[in-house]
This record gives sequence, C-alpha cells and structure tokens, in this order.
Amino acid sequence: MATYYFYQCNSCDFKFSTSEPHEFLYQNSELIQLPHPSWDGPCSGLFANAYCPTCKEEKKVIIVEYIDENVRNPFESVIENIKPEFLKNYSGYMKDYPQSKRIPTESYNYSALICPTCMNQVFCLPFQTLEQMCPKCTKGKIEKDKARGSYMT
Repeated sequence: MATYYFYQCNSCDFKFSTSEPHEFLYQNSELIQLPHPSWDGPCSGLFANAYCPTCKEEKKVIIVEYIDENVRNPFESVIENIKPEFLKNYSGYMKDYPQSKRIPTESYNYSALICPTCMNQVFCLPFQTLEQMCPKCTKGKIEKDKARGSYMT
C-alpha cells in the first residue's frame, strides 16, 4: 500500500502532499497510475508524488523505468532491467547488491530525485526537513498537517 504524507505552513493556508512509490504504465505516452498493490500486468516503473520548491507545485516524479514491462514484482528488479538513466537513483544500492544484481526499487535515494520541469531537487517522502520556510508566505515553517497526517491507499 502506498502512503501519502500531508504538510502545511504553520502561518498561512499553504499545503502539499508527498507519497511513497506507485506503479505506473505508459499508455499513449501518458503516465497511468496502476492499482496498488494487486496489479498483475505490465508495469512501466514507479513514480512518487513530490513537491518542487522551485516550481512551487506538486509533481509526479519518475523513480525508475523498466526496460521490460513484464516484471513480476515492480518493487524489486534486476539491475539489467532498469533503464540506465535511472540507476543514479540507486547509487547506494549498487555497492550493496553486486552478487544478486537485484535491488529493492522502492528503496531509492530520495535526494537524487529531480523535478521533470525545472531539474531541481524535489521534496519527496518522507519530507526530509520540516524546518523549511514556507514558499508561499516566507514567514511560516512547513510542518506535518495535524488534521490529515498520513494515510495508506
């Protein structure tokens, strides 16, 4: 089950959310979120909901794309089935898994994820530092949304 995390400014009405990885499939170049976790078909990869402080909006950020979409478990893959441009998201794991060549694709390097629009780092799950200034009012601090907290889908 994917978990969503909700955040808010402690001074204004600004809110955003992030999430754990979701399976997706490309259909006609469009990213389609797949049912989680019971999908039993092709899977193009995993994405996460993230917040881009530069663009000041929530984004879907691709974590990994697979060469062969017929993966048994999209949350674990052989290194050879990951498109080369996404291996940077697993730099810490490449040293840990040289024998098995299988890596846990849901355990990616959060700080490696970048916004597909502006190419800057995004805030993903879990929101790494809650001491960030609010991008809207620049007076308040971002904190967990006490009313919504987090939930699983």
